Amino acid sequence: MKKLQLLTLLLCFQAQAQKNRIELELGASLLGRQDLIFSPFVHQSFSPIHVGLHWENQNYQRLGLRANLHSSALLSRFRYLEEDHSKVAAQHFFTLVELDYSKGWSILSKDKFSLVAGATSQNHFQMMNYQYGRIGSFGYYLQLGVGPYLQAQLRPTSKTRFEIRASQPAFAWISRSPYLVNDDEFIENISSHSSLRTLGAFIVDGDFVSALDFKDVKSELKWVRSLGKHLEGGLSYRFDYLHVENPRPLKSYQNGLFFHIAVK
Repeated sequence: MKKLQLLTLLLCFQAQAQKNRIELELGASLLGRQDLIFSPFVHQSFSPIHVGLHWENQNYQRLGLRANLHSSALLSRFRYLEEDHSKVAAQHFFTLVELDYSKGWSILSKDKFSLVAGATSQNHFQMMNYQYGRIGSFGYYLQLGVGPYLQAQLRPTSKTRFEIRASQPAFAWISRSPYLVNDDEFIENISSHSSLRTLGAFIVDGDFVSALDFKDVKSELKWVRSLGKHLEGGLSYRFDYLHVENPRPLKSYQNGLFFHIAVK
């Protein structure tokens, strides 16, 4: 009897596990960014450092974490003097992290085509370090957004499928670096010298905005191929566009090509 119960538990666990999918995403992206808080110039960067980890299940729930690093400079790295010592200026450095969650519902399902619509939470945690030789500036962009998404899936064969996905938050809480960068409020926010308290202070400093005040459009085209009963491989192209006006205009676009390996 105990062996039968153990076998039943193992079968239930296996059946539950088949409803879940874990995916690793690796690739490269091209970033173009103009933030008038810091500079009127468009900073461009190509980075091969992109890592993503995603979980999803058959109930159209999806949780994803992405991180990528970018280094940008308008000019070649120049030398400068500091206390009679020659030094080389560092490049600007951007750390971009996304944490997204979505829940969808099937609205159309045919033999080779399906359509899913739902709600998604798009959250950005971006840290920018602008370097000007002897001095530099730290900046941040924090966003907690909620809105709709739409996903279409085409299955030309039993082992291959194409997915198209697009989303835009309807509302968001956005925190950005102040226009004068190191103003009194910024200095007060970092005075605790605690990373978590500082992050909390930055978030509290934000404003509630609607889709009329900002754009955070994410689109993805993905090809997936079955490699076995529990293994899939894939390739995707993503285009993200971000536009915020206050306190000064920020425009950013990001193109990326990514490879995927998934266990289900």
